[in-house]
Amino acid sequence: MSVAAVAIQITLEVTNTNDPIIRYLGYAFDQPLPSLFWEQSNYVVGIVLGTGDRAQSPGITVPVGTHYIVFGSSSDNSMGYWMDIKATVQIRTGGVYGPSISTTQRVHRGQYGYIAFKIDGGLTKIAEGTVSPGAAPPVTSSTGGSGGQSTTGAGGGQGGGGEEPDPSEAMRKTMEKMMKDMMPYMVGMMGMMMMMQMMAGIIHSMAGAMAGGF
Repeated sequence: MSVAAVAIQITLEVTNTNDPIIRYLGYAFDQPLPSLFWEQSNYVVGIVLGTGDRAQSPGITVPVGTHYIVFGSSSDNSMGYWMDIKATVQIRTGGVYGPSISTTQRVHRGQYGYIAFKIDGGLTKIAEGTVSPGAAPPVTSSTGGSGGQSTTGAGGGQGGGGEEPDPSEAMRKTMEKMMKDMMPYMVGMMGMMMMMQMMAGIIHSMAGAMAGGF
């Protein structure tokens, strides 16, 4: 029995970065990802702050054949910032995850990553690499495509309808990052304060003992 189309899900994960600022992640399916893609909400799939953060698309139904995604971040390379993004494409049928492929590429405002694949009852990676903003990879897709979708948007990969990232989510990520970075210092300060209190108690006891001896 031949399959005309399958559902896939796209995940973008930050595996390494030197960027300390909250950034947008985005992708385009079977078409170039434009420069400054974050100014068009239909390409934005999420916001990230640092290593380990990820964004995931809704399910996208695509026909069998050759396809590609171009993905990137809004990291400002003019300031020397970049992100290593792992892009994963996975078949998802009826809520059950199937085969997956992935690539990790260094991206920023001046360079995006891409992964090309073939769907023919299975999922096969056929190419990967980097492209300039607005440029298509050297792959001929079986169909025209569209931008990514925010995880809160309706549909999947059909362009339009994506929502801007929630500012409260950005604030939450910032606070979590600050707490994570400050925790070792806070623990160290608490330990130092406890030690000072113990030393003060010992000195007080010694002073009392010496006073009682005279």
